[in-house]
Amino acid sequence: MRRRAMAAIIKKDIRAVSDNVQIWLPIIIVPLVFTVVLPIVIILLTKYQSPAGSSAWELPMKLLDKMPMGSMQDEINSFPTLQQKVIFIGLNYIFLPLFLLIPAMVSSTVAANSFVGEKERKTMETLLYSPISEVDLFISKVLAPFITSMAVTVVCFIIYGIVVNLFTYDIFQGVIFPRPNWYLTAFLLSPAVSVLSIFFNVYISARVKGFQEAYQLGAMVVLPILAIFYSQLMGVFFLSNVMIVLISLIFFAASALLILSTGKSFNRNKLFESQIK
Repeated sequence: MRRRAMAAIIKKDIRAVSDNVQIWLPIIIVPLVFTVVLPIVIILLTKYQSPAGSSAWELPMKLLDKMPMGSMQDEINSFPTLQQKVIFIGLNYIFLPLFLLIPAMVSSTVAANSFVGEKERKTMETLLYSPISEVDLFISKVLAPFITSMAVTVVCFIIYGIVVNLFTYDIFQGVIFPRPNWYLTAFLLSPAVSVLSIFFNVYISARVKGFQEAYQLGAMVVLPILAIFYSQLMGVFFLSNVMIVLISLIFFAASALLILSTGKSFNRNKLFESQIK
């Protein structure tokens, strides 16, 4: 009975995503831009422009100069041409933090709808009176956006790999994706980002009245990702394998703090009060 009730809530929340164009349209468009359009633009600009006076080459070349000695720099320096080095850095390092926007955006969108959608559809009261414990209700509300987010992330990971290898095969005479840092990003850091986004948005969505309000507040979760992106561009640190694991642990720790904070106020009475305020 418990598993059946949880499964019903998860399916209902996932179905709500496909039924609302305001939710599923960004989930389709944004990942396509990041996994298809942007990598193709990066490859074509680098492929057909000379490095002299080209802004497309400027950023990767600066990043190459700031890259610390070690296995990362050795792998890049193993490529004989500057074109190969720039494309490899752009697709495997500069683009890496931007990929994290996909699980953050998807999980934030679905999680923001987790409770606010119930209020807007006038189904919150029915949910609160359903024969399911508060813990199981919370887990169900978390699993729906997590499953959606990770499904989209894995699909985008595969599509990005196909696009990158297809458009760079003639340049490298082989495949350059994925590298170990991308495996860690897709299957460790992305889940950490997704979990953090979900708990942050569930915490917010249980306290606001409208989807737009919850979505706008929940979008603040992208700030740490942008901080990672700009820190790497400035040469403060690079997303090496060790750094990816460290950031993932930090995100999971932040999620644990949010769980404790949310758990104290996650009860039927307060959810009902938030509905009628």
